[in-house]
Amino acid sequence: MCIDALDSIRSDYLPASLTVVGTFPSPNGNPFGLASDGSFLWHSDRASHLIYKLNPTSLTVISSFSPPIFDPADLAWDGTYLWCADWSKGKIYKLNISTHAAIDSFPSPNGSSFGLTWDGQYLWCGEVFAQAIYKLNPSNGSVISSFQVPTNVFGLAWRSPNIWAVLGDDRIARFDPSTGTLLESFPSPGTNPRGLDWDGSYLWNCDNATHQIYKIRIDEGPPLQNFWEPTALAPSDVDAIAINANSHIFAGTGGYGIFRSLNNGNNWTQVLTAQGEVFVNSIAINANGHIFAGAGSGAVYRSTTNGNSWTQVLTATGNDVGVYCLAINASGHIFAGTDDGGGMYRSTDNGDSWAEINTGFPNDPFFDMYSLAFNSNGHVFAGTDQGLYRSTNNGDNWAQITTGLTNGIVESLAINANGHIFAGVFTRGIYRSMNNGGSWTLVNGNPNDDVNSIVIGPNGYIFVGTRYFGVYRSTDNGNSWEQINTGLPNVTSLLSVESLAISPNGYMFAGTNSGVFRSVQPITAVREASVHESPTSFLLEQNYPNPFNPETDIRFQLPKASHVVLRIFNTVGQEVRTLADGQFSADYHQVRWDGKDKNGNLVSSGVYLYQLQAGTFSQTRKMSLLR
Repeated sequence: MCIDALDSIRSDYLPASLTVVGTFPSPNGNPFGLASDGSFLWHSDRASHLIYKLNPTSLTVISSFSPPIFDPADLAWDGTYLWCADWSKGKIYKLNISTHAAIDSFPSPNGSSFGLTWDGQYLWCGEVFAQAIYKLNPSNGSVISSFQVPTNVFGLAWRSPNIWAVLGDDRIARFDPSTGTLLESFPSPGTNPRGLDWDGSYLWNCDNATHQIYKIRIDEGPPLQNFWEPTALAPSDVDAIAINANSHIFAGTGGYGIFRSLNNGNNWTQVLTAQGEVFVNSIAINANGHIFAGAGSGAVYRSTTNGNSWTQVLTATGNDVGVYCLAINASGHIFAGTDDGGGMYRSTDNGDSWAEINTGFPNDPFFDMYSLAFNSNGHVFAGTDQGLYRSTNNGDNWAQITTGLTNGIVESLAINANGHIFAGVFTRGIYRSMNNGGSWTLVNGNPNDDVNSIVIGPNGYIFVGTRYFGVYRSTDNGNSWEQINTGLPNVTSLLSVESLAISPNGYMFAGTNSGVFRSVQPITAVREASVHESPTSFLLEQNYPNPFNPETDIRFQLPKASHVVLRIFNTVGQEVRTLADGQFSADYHQVRWDGKDKNGNLVSSGVYLYQLQAGTFSQTRKMSLLR
């Protein structure tokens, strides 16, 4: 019998499951307490007032004795002595198992002790009426600490680093003993659970209604994988990211020019430091791979050599004018928006010449432009510090569009495949228009923060980078949002996500004030965790990427919790590596192979087989490694 978690809040692992691997009748039909000494299982019976010594394999009785206890409840073993809670008298006894005498006793903290366990140094006591768990000094019973639990406590077990408890609502629960947080809970295998113990391999639970003692295996869920991981770019303020068709990444920084990575962020090279230019606010790349960089000095630089050399092609006029946004439409026309009243510029000849296109914009020396976007009809949208503007004639004329959209600072823009426009408004969150900007609504559950960047994934998911709360994702066109920040450092006021970009090979990159971070897995190759679809069949999917170098991800799905073995073989059938061998929950899973054998050595190029075994299911696929 497999028992899945009723609830789970653990952030580092998927929920565990409990599997009953043995069921035994109790010696006298009224079991109340359990403790293991490493060789034998000790069991208290309330009806007979006896404590039994049991064979842990068969649970046959080896011996028994009558303790000097009126109403024996749960037990605990400290390595030398057996402890027993007297439920009716509200006392805890320390027993010599050779003489059966009480060596010591002290009152329980609240007079209703039932559960007991030992953590290697301290005694823990669970109270019925107080609905609390106490950490006790074993020498005098004084309370060191305690925490409240949802209901009565009828049994305790220590399984480092957590404490497990039998609760009065017929649950077996796991708690963090340092905070008292309920991590997860499970329905008990019986209907009136009492004593609990962990023997180092199995959890034991006795039930007063079924008169059974259960041997239970704990199957931990696999660790949750971080969404983000750092790249090799040293911590720096990264204001802009752009990625070309070859997945080469260009990161514009607020102090060090532009860095380029040719290998998915694993290594970086500084490529733009021309004329001492170091503040790069925006980057755009056209269909020919030409790169354009907007700088804080008001300059636009162009590289036709993948960043190896640069030429200045524009100097915006005005005092302290900087180029804050760049975008290129389907015709290759380049738009450059500036701050401090510098206005908008357009080039129709790949940056060789530029024209100012400001008809409709306010004549304001402090007018700032922050974002640009194009829809499939070629309409241009410009986010400014005075709301949103639209041009339907390639920038020749602009009109402010405000219905439902306040005249706030529009810091970011993105348009999806359906033409829906998403605007990040300073301190107000995200607004959406489904009619080309004609009207706007503030989306529900939106990130109420400074939205610095918006990007639309190939699957239509929306990702936003914020100034104070990391990255959010919406999988339902902006109707609801969730944070995806695991792997990012200091997601508080210390971290600002300035820019987001998705590479052709499916990885998402985040430019922050602490460098560049990369999604651990391609967002286009895996089923997102927010799509809570339960798999209905076993399946081993094709690895991604394939061919690969140096690593690849292997996905599989399980319709039920299963013991999984995932192995790599060469073409002559020799095992190269075991990637997984353990219990997995019913869900979608992914395992990464780094191209190394079981000894940690890099394997050579060639074709390899990977095989999934889950219970009686088995499937094998091929993959290719190209060094």
